Amino acid sequence: MKVYIDCDVASKLARWGVLDEVWNTLDLDNHDVYVPASLKFRFQLQDDAKALKKCGSAAAVEQLRRFVGKVGDPPDAQDELIVVLSSEPGIDSGESVLFASAATQDDAVIITGDKKAIVALGWLCEKEERVRTLRGKILCLEQLVAHLLDFKGLSWLRQAIAVDPSADRTIHICLGSRLDAPLASVREALESYVNSLSAGHTFLAAGVAHTFPRLPPKRSHNP
Repeated sequence: MKVYIDCDVASKLARWGVLDEVWNTLDLDNHDVYVPASLKFRFQLQDDAKALKKCGSAAAVEQLRRFVGKVGDPPDAQDELIVVLSSEPGIDSGESVLFASAATQDDAVIITGDKKAIVALGWLCEKEERVRTLRGKILCLEQLVAHLLDFKGLSWLRQAIAVDPSADRTIHICLGSRLDAPLASVREALESYVNSLSAGHTFLAAGVAHTFPRLPPKRSHNP
């Protein structure tokens, strides 16, 4: 399977210190993984001082550097479709390349943290037939975090988000202002955000376990 990961998701996972863990959890060694070529430049990974300022910590910088070393640039996509996507408000140039490339692949999934881009696809599909091939191929950050909650447990997730709660406001809200929300509340909040994104269109995949069916079953954890 071809797995496309946007800059937003990669940077947030790195800021929480879990990018390596997510790679292992999703068994990405057995998939082709692509990120926008702009990632290394956006976070200025070649310059220690600038990268530190962009990423927030030396640990996040190192995780992103390791990540970039293991992934590739997206396969060639139709330039015309890239232009159509990038012209839509809410979809940036990096996401346009990911979406356009994934649209040509049957076995593709896109993991994105940009809710505006997901909503924009819903509007764009009404006038651009090629965009409809992305239906069911997209996982949002909340779906990924819900999988980590199932797979690693609430205590692990709290510790991870506590490294940098400001990385994503929505996830911080889901775990509570003090990261002390109970398990049922966290699940409900994540599900609510996912449902709000999927309302009105079918671009979101059913979930991580559905998209990566060969993953080991979720483990039992104490809250």
